[in-house]
Amino acid sequence: MTFKKAPFGWGLTLAATLVLQACGGGGSSDTAANDPSAQPSNIAHAQGVVYDATTGQPLSGVTITSGDTVQTSDAQGHFDLTQKTGNSLDVKASLSGYGDGQAHIEISASNPNAHVVISLNKVAVNQALNVSTGGSVTVPNSTAQVTLTADSVVDAATGAATTGQVNISIAQIDPASQTSAMPGSYKADNGQSIESFGAIQVHLTDAASGKPLQLAAGKTATIRIPVKTRSLTVPATIPLYYFKESTGLWVQEGSATLKHDAKLGDYYEGTVSHFSTWNADKPIEQSVHVTGCVRNADNSIPTQPISVITDGLDYSGAAFASVDANGQFDIMLKRNGRATLTASSSEISTSPLTLEASATDTKLANCLILNANALPVKPVFLLQPMAAGMLVEGQPGMLLAGAQGAGLVRYQWFRDGAALPGQTWPMLQIAQLTAADAGAKYTVVATNQGGSTTSNTLVLTLTSATAQAQQAAFYALLDAVMEPLNLSAAASATVDIDLGQMLAPAQVCSSGQISTLTLDGRKVVGGEPITPDATHQLNATFSSCTPVDGTQFSSTNGVLSGSIAASVFYGSNGNFTDTAVLTNLGDANTKLQSSGVFKSSQTFNGNLVANAWAPQAGATVTHVTVDGNHTLTYTGGSMVSSVNTDNQSSNASYQNLSFTIDKVDYVLTGQMSTPILLTDELKLQSGGKTIARMYFDSTNRLPRVEIIGTVPAF
Repeated sequence: MTFKKAPFGWGLTLAATLVLQACGGGGSSDTAANDPSAQPSNIAHAQGVVYDATTGQPLSGVTITSGDTVQTSDAQGHFDLTQKTGNSLDVKASLSGYGDGQAHIEISASNPNAHVVISLNKVAVNQALNVSTGGSVTVPNSTAQVTLTADSVVDAATGAATTGQVNISIAQIDPASQTSAMPGSYKADNGQSIESFGAIQVHLTDAASGKPLQLAAGKTATIRIPVKTRSLTVPATIPLYYFKESTGLWVQEGSATLKHDAKLGDYYEGTVSHFSTWNADKPIEQSVHVTGCVRNADNSIPTQPISVITDGLDYSGAAFASVDANGQFDIMLKRNGRATLTASSSEISTSPLTLEASATDTKLANCLILNANALPVKPVFLLQPMAAGMLVEGQPGMLLAGAQGAGLVRYQWFRDGAALPGQTWPMLQIAQLTAADAGAKYTVVATNQGGSTTSNTLVLTLTSATAQAQQAAFYALLDAVMEPLNLSAAASATVDIDLGQMLAPAQVCSSGQISTLTLDGRKVVGGEPITPDATHQLNATFSSCTPVDGTQFSSTNGVLSGSIAASVFYGSNGNFTDTAVLTNLGDANTKLQSSGVFKSSQTFNGNLVANAWAPQAGATVTHVTVDGNHTLTYTGGSMVSSVNTDNQSSNASYQNLSFTIDKVDYVLTGQMSTPILLTDELKLQSGGKTIARMYFDSTNRLPRVEIIGTVPAF
C-alpha cells in the first residue's frame, strides 16, 4: 500500500496576542427556539465586566441581559447577576454603536458560579442601500463586505416584503488580536471546539422604522471576512459558522473560499442565507484536558466566582471553565497546540501560565495562585516582530508580533520611530514593498493595564523577485518529485483497509470513471473480500476521475487519468507491500503525469505507520505545460517516512533520491519532520554541490529556504 501523506511538512507555531478571560463580543439575529433540553434547574451567580474590544477600556451603561434579568454595567464595566437557569448560562451585552456581545457558560448545581468577560466590537460601517436595487457595503480600509441582491430583504418578524432603504451595519471581529472579541465559547452545536480565522457581525434594519430585517427565504447574500488568525497555515476553503443566539453555540452552514486583495490582504468569500455573526472556522479535531486547582495567596480556596481560560498562541481559539467549590477545574486545550492558562475574577487574577504543545491530558503539578498584583503586570513579548514569510519587492508584505499580558493587550506599530496611524493589531500589513522599505526599522509597543513594553527592532530585508522565483521553483520541484507517491496511492485506494474488501468503482470516482477495475483478473463490483497474507494483482484505468472524499488518494484533489497495474501483498496484520506500474497516470490540476515502476511498503506498529518508497530507474514525472513538456527521470535512491498517529508527528528521510532534468543530475538528501526539529535539513545537490536547502531557523522558529545555485524550473 502507498501511504497517502504529504512527504514533508512543518509543525509551525506562532505566538500571538494573549487576551485573558475571553468570552464574547458580537451578536446574532437568529430566531430559533430555545433548547428544550436546558430547563431551569440551577441558580447561577455571574460576576463580570464589559470591555471595548479595540481600546481595552471598560464600558459603562451596557445593557446586560440573562433570561428575565436585566442590568446595566457600572462605571468600571462591572455587573453582578443571579439567574435561574439550566446547565448553561447565556449573558448578553448591548450598547449603541457596538455589535451585541454574548457569553455562554456551562454550569452545574455543584459549580454554579462564573466570572464573565465580554468584549464588544465597534460598528465599523452603517450604510443604507435601496432594497429594490441591492448593492454592496464595505468597511473602509478593509476587505469586510456584504453584497445584497435586488429585492432580497424582508421583515424579520413577519417575513413580509419591504421597500425603501435598508441600513446595513458591519462589525469586524479579530480573534487574532483578541479571542474575547468572539461571541460564545468557540464551541459548535455538535460539541466540537472550533478555531477562528476571522468573523463579521451583520445587522439589517429598516432605515425608516428601525425594524430588524432579514434575507427572504430562498435568497442569499455574499459576504467577505478578513483573515485574522494566529496560525501561519490558512486553508484554501473553510467552513462557515453562524452564532445561534438562543443556544450560545456555533452552527456550521456553507463554506468560504480564500481570496486576496493586493492592498488589504487575504479574505474569505462565501454566500449566506441569513444574517447574524458569521465566522470562518476550522473544527478542532482533537483536544486534551488540562486539570488543576486555584488557590488564594494564603492557600485557601477562593469563594468568589473564578473562571479559567486557555487562550491559543498558535491558533485563534479559547476554552473556558469555572472553578468549583473545591477550587478544582478541568479545561480543554487543542491537541498539540500552545496556549496560556489563566484564572481570574473581576478583581484578581493569576499570572498567565504558558502551556506547551501536548498530545495527552495534563495535570498541573502546582495550583494557580490568585495574586492581587497579577493584573497590573505589563505585557511580555512571546513573539518579537518578524516577517510572515518572504518580503518581496513589489509585492504585499506582513509583519507579526505577539505579547502576553493580563487583561486586554493593545498594540501600536512604529516605523523608524514614527507611529503608524491605524496599525494597532498584532499583524501589520504593507500594501506594496518598495526599494525604500529595505533597511526600514519596525517596532511595536504592547500595552495593557500594567503598562507598556516595546519590542525588539526588526530591520526589513527584501528579497528580489528573481530570488522568490527560485524558492518557488524549489518547492515546485519537491512537489513534482513526490507526485508519483501521491498518484500511486490510487493503487490501494480501492482497498478498504479495515474490512479487507474492495470498493466499488462508483465509490472511488465521484465523477468520471474507472473504465476497468479488476482484482486477480476478476471484475470488481464492490464488497469482494481480499484474501489476507497473499499477493493480488490489481488493475485500474482512470478516465477523468475525481476521487471521492475519504478514499486513500482523495487528498490529491485532482482529476486522474491513466492506468495502474499493481502487485499488492495484503497482510492479515494490515501491512501492505506493492509494486505499482503507472502508465501516464496524471492529475489534470497539477498537470503532472507519472510513468514507470514504483515500489512501496507500509507497516503498522500500533500508532506508528512506516512507509518506504523507491522509484525504479527510468520512471518519470512529466510536467505538461503550454510551452512544452519537462520530464524528470529517476535514477536511484528512496524515501522513508514514518507517521505517529497518536501525536500527529511525522518524519521523512530522503536517501539519495536521484533524478535528472534536461540531462542534469540532481540528488535530494536529508530529512524533514512535523513538528520541525532543530536537526532537520533537506539539501538539493547537483554536481556534488548544494544548490538549495531547507532548514529550521531557530531564531524565528520557522522553516527557511536558502538558494545557493540555480534550481531547475519544472
